[in-house]
Amino acid sequence: MRYPKLISFIVLVIASIQSNNAQLQPIDSLKRVLVGKIHDTTRVKTYIELSNICPEDEIYSWSKHALVLSNKLISNSNKRIQWLAKKAMGDANNNIGFFYQNKGETLEALVFYEKGMKIREDIHDAKGIAESSVNLGFLFEQKGSIASALEAYNKALTMYEKMGAKSGMAVAFNNIGYINQTQGDLEQALLLYSKSLAIREQINDQFGIAQSLTNIGAINKNKHKYDEAIECHKKALVIQEKIDDKIGAANNLNNLGYIYQLQDFLGMALICFNKSLAIRMEIGDRRGETTTLCNLGNLLLKQKQTNKALEVGKQALKIALELGYPGKIRDAALLMKNSFRQLNDFKNAFEMDELFIAMHDSLNNEETRKASARQHLKYEYDKKAAADSVKNAEEKKVVEAVVVSQRLQIKQDRIIRFAIIGGLALVIIFAMVIFNRFKASQRQKKVIEEKKIEVEQQKTIVEEKQKEIVDSIHYALRIQQSLLPTDSYIEKNMKRLKIN
Repeated sequence: MRYPKLISFIVLVIASIQSNNAQLQPIDSLKRVLVGKIHDTTRVKTYIELSNICPEDEIYSWSKHALVLSNKLISNSNKRIQWLAKKAMGDANNNIGFFYQNKGETLEALVFYEKGMKIREDIHDAKGIAESSVNLGFLFEQKGSIASALEAYNKALTMYEKMGAKSGMAVAFNNIGYINQTQGDLEQALLLYSKSLAIREQINDQFGIAQSLTNIGAINKNKHKYDEAIECHKKALVIQEKIDDKIGAANNLNNLGYIYQLQDFLGMALICFNKSLAIRMEIGDRRGETTTLCNLGNLLLKQKQTNKALEVGKQALKIALELGYPGKIRDAALLMKNSFRQLNDFKNAFEMDELFIAMHDSLNNEETRKASARQHLKYEYDKKAAADSVKNAEEKKVVEAVVVSQRLQIKQDRIIRFAIIGGLALVIIFAMVIFNRFKASQRQKKVIEEKKIEVEQQKTIVEEKQKEIVDSIHYALRIQQSLLPTDSYIEKNMKRLKIN
């Protein structure tokens, strides 16, 4: 979802640069996944993940693939697949919005950010809604709509706190702090930056730690505590070079150059500005490029290189007008006004002065300052003492509904897991019962066979005894027959008696 890229202030909210080898490895792995035979839900998730980590010029392509496939999946009768398809649509629209924002096409970016927000609200994607709020807040802020930016950031902060999402809370504190800084409330900005830093140190967010140090360094610079500011920026630069955060490194080089310039260390300032500009041109950071160009132009003015300063100012103004950012237009107009004055071109100097005043007023009028105070007080009030207010109740109801939806989804996933585990347990129990019955039948069969053998043995013994008895009878009969006179003998004697 390109979440790290959407943090405001000095570090542009852009994800880490994908030119290094470590970044290419997961991209190549994801591309290999797409080659195989996979389910469409896995495919659309892979498209989204690629759009999250791919180089800037590939964001639109991968996001578009995700949109096409998710539009196909949304007609599926399976509710779970429908939800996944809508979530992918929300993520893809968000990333396309980021793509257009980086190109300076803010109107197109706003359209896609709002599309993504609507989809995420429809499916109660709490994390997505909070992220879209940050993205919209950043865009509003750059367009000079401070009240809208604060409203979006405070909405995101409230939701992140409800979810216990510390990383998101740190981003929201950081962005609200920046608005307070631009509105001149340095103490409140420092407090919010410090809150953001504490959270990021707690979760070991190296990218975020470097950003918070950068922001605190900027506050110290505004307070004219230059040594403390330089220390913060150098610490941040070490981290950014270690994690290959080129945008952050370019930012801190620019900040260090500005502080060196304030201290009249012009040689060191020029080195820092040139390094910063080279990195920003390499990675296509056009917004950051205008910042460094303006600083470089002012340095050239200080060195009385007026014509070079004017050319640098023209480059900065051209980019700023293309991007449509009032703050950058103001800074470029001021540089060109001062350049024209040094060249005694008062007509063009007057025109640039009018442009400068118009942009300055749009960013710093009393209404926006009051809006900043109202929004900050509204957040503190809502958080601590307005639980019974109607508006707070409605917001709480919406947030709770979103959180409940997320919990229901988690519960559903848990039920599915338990069902699978329960099914496996039943299969195991059934297998054990069958096995036990098999063992019992084996034992019974063995007992029957043993009984059969015993009966056969007893039968054999009985038959042998019976044979012995019969043989004995036969033997006695023979003895008896041997003792008794024979029939012929008896008949012979009977005849003899009759004769006598």
